[in-house]
Amino acid sequence: MAEVILKNVEKVYPNGYKAISDINLEINDKELLVLVGPSGCGKSTILRIIAGLEDVSKGQVIIGRQIVNKIHPKERDIAMVFQNYALYPHMSVYDNIAFGLKTRKYEKNEINRLVTETMEMLGIDEYLKMKPRELSGGERQRVAIGRAIVRHPQVFLFDEPLSNLDAKMRVAMRAEISKLHTTLETTMIYVTHDQTEAMTLGDRIVVLDNGDIMQIADPQTLYFKPENIFVAGFIGSPQMNFFEGNIENNVFKCGLFNIPINCEQIPSDNIIIGIRPENFSLNEGDISINGKVDLAESLGDVIYLYVKTKNDKIIILKTDGKRKFVLNENITIYANNNIMHFFNKEDSKRISM
Repeated sequence: MAEVILKNVEKVYPNGYKAISDINLEINDKELLVLVGPSGCGKSTILRIIAGLEDVSKGQVIIGRQIVNKIHPKERDIAMVFQNYALYPHMSVYDNIAFGLKTRKYEKNEINRLVTETMEMLGIDEYLKMKPRELSGGERQRVAIGRAIVRHPQVFLFDEPLSNLDAKMRVAMRAEISKLHTTLETTMIYVTHDQTEAMTLGDRIVVLDNGDIMQIADPQTLYFKPENIFVAGFIGSPQMNFFEGNIENNVFKCGLFNIPINCEQIPSDNIIIGIRPENFSLNEGDISINGKVDLAESLGDVIYLYVKTKNDKIIILKTDGKRKFVLNENITIYANNNIMHFFNKEDSKRISM
């Protein structure tokens, strides 16, 4: 197995567009690292650079202590699973999985042993003679994963492999990939735009935006201690509520509530406070905000409540599904000081309080 290191990697296309800039990243041996971010943030570009499908404009790519910038993708000992499965439609499941072994001139008996083991591991041995068109989306993705793992490469790359599946199948396949990582004990790098996928799969998560790394951390750290406003807003569903205000006489004032602030820890008078929807309540708290019910989205066990305040700001809170709400109903919501996140408005960075 192998660690993967990117040193000062940049990718600039001929038209001048910079997809990623000065990326420094170290993926540990046997780690499952997830790259997450909005469309166009550079996550797939990073994956393709590691795979050798894109050349770097600057920097080094190191796999297993070997600089691979000039090494052909086929010689990097990696395997990639794509969003669209990329199966050969005229081949059977068996032949799709065996294809890479045949091109590498494996012995027939060895091919049969490896393919059989892989199909049994993924629970697709009953589809041996079937063609991809006869399979469901989840079954096709299992075949695509089987083709990747059959030759035991040192690094696996996953490029949004579940985005074509329905919600129920995505949950099932997430569990399958997690189990597979535990079983194979192989370095895996996984790209997704779905933060739920990222949080449930990753040992560590890299949050990207506009070609830059915003934060690298485990899921709990990203959630409880986001380093900046972008990460705070991206991680969590529904996203964090933000309140912009000023400090006057050691009190934060935003027009909706006032709270005392220890100004010794604040580098600027202009700060932004973040409160997650699940950290609001309908009971007492350190602050209270009055508003009217603008929308109530019921998911059965929970309700996402959209509250419009006097200045037309929409605040989202998450509450249990036991109570029914009426449109334009007057409501008071509460939050406590100890669950608030503080950010410097000037540079968007987290303020430790």
